[in-house]
Amino acid sequence: MSSLHQILTLLCAKPKTVTRIVNRTSSKLQANLEKFDNGDISKKTFRSRSKKILDSAYRDAYMSGGGVSAISEAGEDWLGDALAEQFDFLDGFADDIDAGIGTMEYDTRMDQYAQAVKSAYYSGSVMEADEGELFDWVRGANESCEDCIDNEANGPYSADELPGYPGDGQTICGPNCQCAIVKSNQ
Repeated sequence: MSSLHQILTLLCAKPKTVTRIVNRTSSKLQANLEKFDNGDISKKTFRSRSKKILDSAYRDAYMSGGGVSAISEAGEDWLGDALAEQFDFLDGFADDIDAGIGTMEYDTRMDQYAQAVKSAYYSGSVMEADEGELFDWVRGANESCEDCIDNEANGPYSADELPGYPGDGQTICGPNCQCAIVKSNQ
């Protein structure tokens, strides 16, 4: 069961910051997708612009989550790995659009890249926290994914023990995860 402190943290911090970053990123990515889908830009330009949008969004989210103006070396390592994974998926997506194939609507698939930005916010909040800090996985109001239920039940976690970050694709709900990571009061 979530404490009142965790619920207030989830309601106050996450929607204001993460949602704004995700929505802004989604708008930019969707506009870029529309240009590519309409033939106004090349696949190379689509990839390049999308990668710049994601790089900027991940960095913004990480710094916002960590409350920092500069990213630590560990943070840069995490961002590099996370972005490399997203860029690989994005390259495949661009190929699918170019070939006119795919199992998901392009707008929906593009939005998943924006939703995944949440993971950078939570990574920043954990990686830039004081050493020894403990964290709770708090499920969103409508989150019923088995992984998230287990993640919430098994906390609190040290930074090294966290099973991942909401939105990073490590849970069944993937980038659509509505959970949060909050500092534990235990």
